[in-house]
Amino acid sequence: MTDLAGRPNPRLVLSQVEVEALRTLRTRLNKPAISDAASATLGRVFYQLIARADLAPAGDPVAIARLDATIGPTPAAAVAATRDAGMAELNLLLAVLHPRLTTNPAAWRALQSAGAPQAVISRRLQLAGREPNPSAHS
Repeated sequence: MTDLAGRPNPRLVLSQVEVEALRTLRTRLNKPAISDAASATLGRVFYQLIARADLAPAGDPVAIARLDATIGPTPAAAVAATRDAGMAELNLLLAVLHPRLTTNPAAWRALQSAGAPQAVISRRLQLAGREPNPSAHS
């Protein structure tokens, strides 16, 4: 998602306000939730804020179902799905995770504890050129 000079794609750039809002939410998500309800509230905030960064649950239903089957109930697989993901892949992942937030707060809390929403935020910041991509150096 960068050009040959290593600059981020201009369509993926985030403002400083957006960057700070995402980083602040990521920090809050890193703290253990005191209950499923508290985690679900943070999840709703996550989806509202990530929408401002041009991400939203979307994609072809077949691709969503395929990714859902690949990830299964394992939160670590959701985290792994963010590695090297582009915007379209992140949107698919958000489409897979959103029902877990709306129908199963305990599953969402497990995703938060494993770092799935935080990984989405980190990847979005990487795509914007605001944080380094560790997999680019491996």
